[in-house]
Amino acid sequence: MAGFSQTKARARLAGCVCLFAVAMSGFAPTAATDAPLEVPAILPLTGGNAFAGSGQRTALLVLQGLVNRGGGIGGRSLVFDIHDSQSSSQVAVELTREYVSGQAPVFIGDSSNATCTAIAAQVAQSGPVQFCLSPGLVTKPDGYSFAPGHPATQIAGGVLGYLRQRGVKRVALIVGTDATGMQMDGYFTDLFARPENRDISLVANERFNPTDLSVAAQITRIKAAGAQAIISYTSGAPFGTVMHGLIDVGVNVPVITSQGNLSYAFLEQFKAVLPKELLFVSGPLPSEGERVPAGPFKSSQLAYLAAFQAAGVKPDFGEAVAWDAGSIIVAALRRLGARATAEQVRQYVRGLHDFPGVQGLYDFRSGDGHGAPMLSMLQWDPAKDAWFIASGVGAHK
Repeated sequence: MAGFSQTKARARLAGCVCLFAVAMSGFAPTAATDAPLEVPAILPLTGGNAFAGSGQRTALLVLQGLVNRGGGIGGRSLVFDIHDSQSSSQVAVELTREYVSGQAPVFIGDSSNATCTAIAAQVAQSGPVQFCLSPGLVTKPDGYSFAPGHPATQIAGGVLGYLRQRGVKRVALIVGTDATGMQMDGYFTDLFARPENRDISLVANERFNPTDLSVAAQITRIKAAGAQAIISYTSGAPFGTVMHGLIDVGVNVPVITSQGNLSYAFLEQFKAVLPKELLFVSGPLPSEGERVPAGPFKSSQLAYLAAFQAAGVKPDFGEAVAWDAGSIIVAALRRLGARATAEQVRQYVRGLHDFPGVQGLYDFRSGDGHGAPMLSMLQWDPAKDAWFIASGVGAHK
């Protein structure tokens, strides 16, 4: 997208907004005149997850502006009513009780597995509908909690499928001892034991406390084991600790990590210690400046990129997952109306399919709460300060 003139950018944005509106529900734009329609959002604007929450807040505000310029929702302006969870499960639950329960049919919150799980317990029986921005959330079949994206089991399977197809034989795993790390440890350990993975070995399985300042001992054992690739499924500052450990010990093999680390700000902070080949399993996310491939969701991806370009923001994974969750909510409210109940929203999302999002075409009919769009392997290109789609998962580059 770089290099476009202001006039061209505005022209592309106008065209993409029209396509986006059609994808959402085919409404006829009208002026938003009635009282605003509020959708609560609980995000980690401070604390350990703030690097994710700040981008997600930006995405919701950009989407809010785009929706309102297109007529709002049934003649009412959309407002994402955003509150800071402080990256705390306790605070997230308190905010859910104060701002969500009994007041809104649907809301967004939060961004981590731990906070989302705590919130999900509050809405499990009768709602309202929760849209978690962490794909790690284990949702109940046909429940009130949704996490648009790929379930952790699918991500883990995609990682091993990709490594298997590349011919990698010896793999090391290093995760934190937090909820997400231990969840992924269990998934990967199970997958390595399956018959289809008999030709690929887990030669080192290391753990560390996310507050540790060094993982030199763990990386030394990984080096001694002769790992050809490393899965480091942790995000934020703990992942930075792992990257420093690799540099300190002298290990430079491909590293696959959480899509939560696909953050421009984060990757800039740790650019001096990033491995030569850094990979993320995600949906086919578009990167600003890279070509958007043809496909059934190309118009939605172009609308997304154009909206952020107009706002002067380079979107990454945090923005993408918030955009998709917000877009699904907008589509539901446009279809059902402002007086929709939690049960109506839940049933709408459960039946939603072929919905074009930034991460691909969503289909929630399986009842798993994730929508499971296609998986891709994304690779970071430090020279361009961007990523590119290296391959489909399970296929050679």
